[in-house]
Amino acid sequence: MSDALKKLETLTAAQPHNPMRPLVRQGYEEEIKRLEGMVGAPSWQGGDRGRAARRARELRQMIEGQIPTPLESKNKDEVHRLSEEVLKEMIQPAMLPLDVMKRNPAGALRAYQRGEGSKGVKRAILAVKRAKLALEAESGDPDTANLEPYRPGGYAGYSRVDAQIPGGFAMTAQAKENWPLGEPTGRTAVGEVKKRETAKRTVKMTEAQRRAGGERLLRARAAKGQIKDPATLKRLGLMPREE
Repeated sequence: MSDALKKLETLTAAQPHNPMRPLVRQGYEEEIKRLEGMVGAPSWQGGDRGRAARRARELRQMIEGQIPTPLESKNKDEVHRLSEEVLKEMIQPAMLPLDVMKRNPAGALRAYQRGEGSKGVKRAILAVKRAKLALEAESGDPDTANLEPYRPGGYAGYSRVDAQIPGGFAMTAQAKENWPLGEPTGRTAVGEVKKRETAKRTVKMTEAQRRAGGERLLRARAAKGQIKDPATLKRLGLMPREE
């Protein structure tokens, strides 16, 4: 264990072992208000007032015993320096990249157990989180003790066939920025599919087929009484025979 971690644990020894997070505290305080409203409600309203009062006291005790306490001014700078040193020297080198955590390739589990999942690194992570919450004891930011922003990069959009979650292929931000504008100049898979679909819908007809189709259309209109021209009716053979 490093000297920086020992000093950090000494300076934050008065803090709770696992301080309560702001969102948890907010939820408990809202529950206390609800319970107090039940206790002070008129007698004609139902509810177990004794149980509600006991639960409200329990929540207050949990808040008092688990919330981080503000540090003394003389120790703040030293706690901040030591927490950053432990974070950079012990925690960050042990953190797996983002793409490994998301894709879980072969060997990722054992690498995690040897790294940030080991006892020593877990101890350092808890000490750093305790220090950050103590430095920002009055802050309501839920990400005060979040260490994920310090995780090494690694693009998680690539398809990894060696991983448990291979994912799908995706373009990088650099590829998207340099993608040519307008339609592609070469043949593409999408273009070939569209070409085949268009060819299926387009039926090539000969001149004789087109004339025959026109004749059928005229005959159908004449049968409905939509054509009155004698010459057209005679050409179609629909004029009554002369006796």
